[in-house]
Amino acid sequence: MQQGKNRRATEDIRSKAEQKNKNAWNVVMPQYEEDPLLNVWREKEVPDSNLFIGLGYDKDKDSKQKHYRKFYPEELEKVKDVLPNESPFNSY
Repeated sequence: MQQGKNRRATEDIRSKAEQKNKNAWNVVMPQYEEDPLLNVWREKEVPDSNLFIGLGYDKDKDSKQKHYRKFYPEELEKVKDVLPNESPFNSY
């Protein structure tokens, strides 16, 4: 019963995050804006950490090394968004 509640809560969080990131499917590149007070570039519109994992590091706003990848809590073979049909390799 607790597992079902946790799953529903996770799905709610994911659906809200996906609505915010409609253009993103699997990889999101960060966008930067200048902070005039400190004269530094800050990341804006950071994707939800429940849905995306941040990978890499940008030394400056133009290095394009940092990105966010979509996180799936289950094996990709079981996620219908990734593999809508059952894999033929899982049958014996």
